[in-house]
Amino acid sequence: VRAPEDSGIWRVDLASGREITYGTYGPGVRLPPERELTRVTGASRITVRRALARLESWRLVEITHGSGTVVLPRRRWSFDVLPAFIRHATSFRELRPVLLETLSLRHLLVTELLFRGGNRLRPGDLDAAREQVRLAIAAKDDLGGFLRHDLEKSRIVLEKRGLIATLWLLNSVADAVVHVAQTVPARLAVPAGYVAGHMKFFDALEAGDLERAHAVIRRLFQRQDAAILAFLAGMGEP
Repeated sequence: VRAPEDSGIWRVDLASGREITYGTYGPGVRLPPERELTRVTGASRITVRRALARLESWRLVEITHGSGTVVLPRRRWSFDVLPAFIRHATSFRELRPVLLETLSLRHLLVTELLFRGGNRLRPGDLDAAREQVRLAIAAKDDLGGFLRHDLEKSRIVLEKRGLIATLWLLNSVADAVVHVAQTVPARLAVPAGYVAGHMKFFDALEAGDLERAHAVIRRLFQRQDAAILAFLAGMGEP
């Protein structure tokens, strides 16, 4: 349950963020003044200001004292807007290209950047990641639960490898992926070999056999992405 202030920020975000992300308020357009947003959303003036500050932190808007709040062009937006973009989508036709690109980013982060430097691991370093894989498979009937554990597994691996900037970027991708899972009541087929493949991947990483680890995780992601793509195709509109 959201706190009252969070609920107010949500209402302002819904009223303004949706209109920006889907083009009702185009680049260069001034948003309604604070008093109007307060009236429309029922939020307090200070809550409206905090919500607008969040939109500014995403680079959706630029706030200039005396000039108001102006919508920025899409090329200026921050990656942090992705979950809001997905939340405000009106159809899967609009979402599908963005989701496919998000999957590609996730794939890049975990199957490629993971092997560009990083700490050498020792046996046992990835035991927490192994546990997340077991929890993910136990939650396979709950798409959101499965993805939360699957993504936490990736976070643990990146953190152990010392790839902090990559980890932070994954967190933004993860927010978007989990949000979609929470809003779509459907079951995702878990690829065959999910647990065994990950155990081979962890063993290879801990043994320092990066070439083998890379080959294993690429195969795993190819299967997993194929299942997700099939899921998205089933959700498509005629």
